[in-house]
Amino acid sequence: MQLRFRGGRADGPPPVRSQTRSRVPATLWLGLTAVVTAMAYSLLWNRVLGNTFMVEGDPSPRYPFRTPADAWCMFDVTAYVANGALGSLYEACGGFLALPLFPILLAPASALAQALGLTGPPVATPTSWLLLGTAGALVVFPLLAAVGSILPAARRGLRVQLAAVLLVFVPAAVFYGHFEDVLAAALLAAAVRLGRDGRWLYGALAVGAAVACKQWALLAVPLLIPGVPRSQWRTVLLGSAFIPFLLGVFTLAADWSHASRALLDPPTWPAYGHPALWVDARAESLATAVPRAILLTGTLVLAWRLRARPGLVPLLAGLGVALLARCFLEPVLHPYYACPGLLFLLLHERCTTGTVRRTLALGLTFALWGGWHGPAPVWWGVAALLCGLAAAPAVRTLLAGPGPVRDEPEVQVEPQAGDSSRDFVPTST
Repeated sequence: MQLRFRGGRADGPPPVRSQTRSRVPATLWLGLTAVVTAMAYSLLWNRVLGNTFMVEGDPSPRYPFRTPADAWCMFDVTAYVANGALGSLYEACGGFLALPLFPILLAPASALAQALGLTGPPVATPTSWLLLGTAGALVVFPLLAAVGSILPAARRGLRVQLAAVLLVFVPAAVFYGHFEDVLAAALLAAAVRLGRDGRWLYGALAVGAAVACKQWALLAVPLLIPGVPRSQWRTVLLGSAFIPFLLGVFTLAADWSHASRALLDPPTWPAYGHPALWVDARAESLATAVPRAILLTGTLVLAWRLRARPGLVPLLAGLGVALLARCFLEPVLHPYYACPGLLFLLLHERCTTGTVRRTLALGLTFALWGGWHGPAPVWWGVAALLCGLAAAPAVRTLLAGPGPVRDEPEVQVEPQAGDSSRDFVPTST
């Protein structure tokens, strides 16, 4: 085969590789901007508001860092891992209730902070935050990569990635310090993409890594199964269970008393969130195993519905609805619980309408509303309204009649002037 040359080059379609490369710098800049902005917020917010503290013997005012309290619980656990006490990590903080994959990933940064002698709480300006906070904020890059690849080519764009940063990274990581939730959401999105490519083992391992970051990712497993060929079911189930099983068995065997409390029946504390209307808000702590088992059972019913609705769009709808429903079945709601569900609802909206305005507006409103603590019936009424409006398009997708849904709309491409693709004429020799 031989190509005709016109204008000093071989005629042919525009190279795909150059188009792909053109997206990388924009995504990279967006990620760097998110990390820098997050750290600037934590370091400068109290200075902007004029919140100071005084040091005895020093008349000049000092400005404390604004750091999320939950992040320091994670950092205490990470310090155990960095010092070789992986089996005893649940001793470090009673509020750490996740599997330990993220502390393992963050352990090198913690070891470096200890080697440099950086300070931590109760110091008002902990220097270890400069290193550990920046390292934790790097989870924005897997999020951007996953969001940028999961959608069909016609629906991708920097606008979707920016919306994901605002809906997931800012509330979960910047405000609440739960970097592991952002990474779990990114890994689930990556698993969906790998499944679309038929890379079942890698997709299953991504799901398992998401569960090993935060157990709520287990809700996605039943929803992913209907799209997997029967011949690959065993691979997907075993692959998704491998990492969580390994970490869970190890920590339970090493320190049963602490690990069993955190992993088998994790408590939640009404004083630190929004207690559900059906629980005792005055209780010191509440169990979560039964409500979460009910939620997992509900996802099995939803997975049965997805058998009649194959395709990316129904899958995104199912993931969004299931993960957002968690907000109303947990005994205590923290606003960042909605972030994974809002991410998949955002992707669903982008696939179906080409915009992200609806989910972005409702999600940001919910995040702001979550910071207000007023009368419980009023708070829950507004929260249910916002989440219901956000999930309504996805629910309509799931209730539609059986049949396949196209993952990508047909796009008619008109030849443009100077486009060499219309003149591509191979000649055989």
